[in-house]
Amino acid sequence: MRLLFETFQGSELPEHPFRAEVLQAYWQRKIERGREEKSEFIEKLAEYLLTHKQTHISLDLLRNQPWFDREIFKELVEEGVLVQSHPRATESIVTFFHERLLEYAVAKVLYALWQDHPDRFAERVDHMREFYGVADYFLDMLEEGERLKAIDVLMSTEAGRSMVCKYINHLDQIDEIHLKLFEECVLHGFPAMAVDIARLIEKKPKEALPIVEKALKKDEDFPMVGIIAGALRRKWTESVDVRMKTREWFKSEVPSLRAVAVKPVISEKVKKNPVEALNLLYKLTLDESPLVREQVARLLSETATLLHKNFSQYSECARRLASDSEKGVRSQASWYLAEVISAKEDNRILELLTKWIDTDDANLKETAAAAIVYAYRPGQRELLELIQSASCRDDDLIKKVLVKALLSDRALHGRYLPPVFEEDPTAFRPLIESIIIQGNSEFRKDLAYSIDFTVLHFEHIQEVIRTWPRSDDWRLKHMGALLAAHGRDIVTVKELQD
Repeated sequence: MRLLFETFQGSELPEHPFRAEVLQAYWQRKIERGREEKSEFIEKLAEYLLTHKQTHISLDLLRNQPWFDREIFKELVEEGVLVQSHPRATESIVTFFHERLLEYAVAKVLYALWQDHPDRFAERVDHMREFYGVADYFLDMLEEGERLKAIDVLMSTEAGRSMVCKYINHLDQIDEIHLKLFEECVLHGFPAMAVDIARLIEKKPKEALPIVEKALKKDEDFPMVGIIAGALRRKWTESVDVRMKTREWFKSEVPSLRAVAVKPVISEKVKKNPVEALNLLYKLTLDESPLVREQVARLLSETATLLHKNFSQYSECARRLASDSEKGVRSQASWYLAEVISAKEDNRILELLTKWIDTDDANLKETAAAAIVYAYRPGQRELLELIQSASCRDDDLIKKVLVKALLSDRALHGRYLPPVFEEDPTAFRPLIESIIIQGNSEFRKDLAYSIDFTVLHFEHIQEVIRTWPRSDDWRLKHMGALLAAHGRDIVTVKELQD
């Protein structure tokens, strides 16, 4: 908002605040109108960040650059173009006040490079991936002919193709040339492009559908069909083309096409014909494709409204998915059954999961225990008692699942939020440590390597884990060392030696 108000004082604010023309106006007002040295300083800084694939620079390193000017830097900070974190700290960080302004500055560096040394542009494509919107701003600066030449260069790399897809979705008008380029990018099979495909479906559904079909036929195990299925669902009501094509895909022999159609087709039937929706769900739990069964598992929460229609049929669907031979299907089942419990649609589901914990089926037991942890929110005494009770069982599998689930991003209630045992430390930290202490060395080793090391980097989890190598209990020390070896930098070598 500050960028807009400083640029358009007394004028009508633009509809799209981060379009290139808005940033250009800000650039002219705040940078180019001042001393020429200001522009040079900013361009040198942007060039440095692009070269080193960084979004910021330490103040000490900045001061050592040959182009650094103390007065210019002070002026840019005072005007709010640059920001300095912890100005009095020894490791102060400097960057642009907004990431979009940084991307625009990097785009100007790329534009100058394209004009003067187009042969060197390809060397910078991989560097561009560090700056989300830079390709859009850079391509918008070029004339049509030059833009197509630059796109040709981008199309030669995986990172560049992803940027081209994103750029095409950013355009107000998408013509046949753009659609052909988009298709060519997608058919390289870069999975992350599912997001770009979904955006194109929402912008131009009729034109996007043939591209989707080709991509999914090319890769029958396309790993991100859920994103595309969501876009089809959102366009279902307004687009006849989407409805017709999706119904056709639902009957396809191609697993990925069948999978992408599950959500929109079943969702429609939940509203119009609940009995048929439940029958279809029941049938699809036995589909030969794990990709299809994963999408069925993702519907457990949405179709929970059908519990009162036929509880036994719904519960059998849930049981099949929870005990599926494929881990990916079970993982989806645990997450979406947790949503059913959290929504309190029907208390019988919680009773069902409690029974599953006592079964001899390891897959069913694992899914149920994880779902109960994922469903927990601070203050829910019934779930807390159930988790505590499960942790006291003489069952290593249950104990491993509980700790793994409590230390997972699923238990964070949305990434970057404190995990449940940190919100309710009196309940879960002692429980986790008790499980670790009760297990033998092999138990701790298996547990440590079953935990996703990426979640070990969350600050609140680190606060707990870092105490273990220094614990008075050798079993917690052992667990801390194992996690350190797994997460590498969670605990330093010196801490382990001490």
